[in-house]
Amino acid sequence: PGRTWSIFTAITAAIVAVDGMRDPSADDLRIVVGTPLQLEFSGIGLSAADRAYFVPPGDACLRGRTYQLTYGNTHGGIQALDEALRASFVFAAPFQSLWLCFGFADIDGPFQLYANLTVDCVAVSSTVAAMTFVRGVSKVVTFGGVGLAEGDAAYWVAPD
Repeated sequence: PGRTWSIFTAITAAIVAVDGMRDPSADDLRIVVGTPLQLEFSGIGLSAADRAYFVPPGDACLRGRTYQLTYGNTHGGIQALDEALRASFVFAAPFQSLWLCFGFADIDGPFQLYANLTVDCVAVSSTVAAMTFVRGVSKVVTFGGVGLAEGDAAYWVAPD
């Protein structure tokens, strides 16, 4: 009360944030180890050359060089966004609920952690190596691995 506010037009603030990410070719963010995953990012103030990477749940975002020394490309590496705000990742190991770390190109500061934006990298790691089936007779096959869920599907193909 009684104070006069002054407007400083030479001082501005920009708000930036990642609101979401999606795989335009799938309904979920689950990918098989070794398969490229292209993500489209959405938010406020995003630009080409922003960078993204993933860390295991509970880990902090690291500076670029420290990240590379710690994880290498295990969790997809550090990727720059293109003009369409997309980046492609190839995960070398299975892991559930990897958290997004995002670095804004226009901000010289640490990567921001988005624990609510996650990717699952799945892998089948165990099943019987060879099986014989009788046509017309059902046989239960059990798979093991990381990130497998009820409703996942598999099918057999003839070798080349």
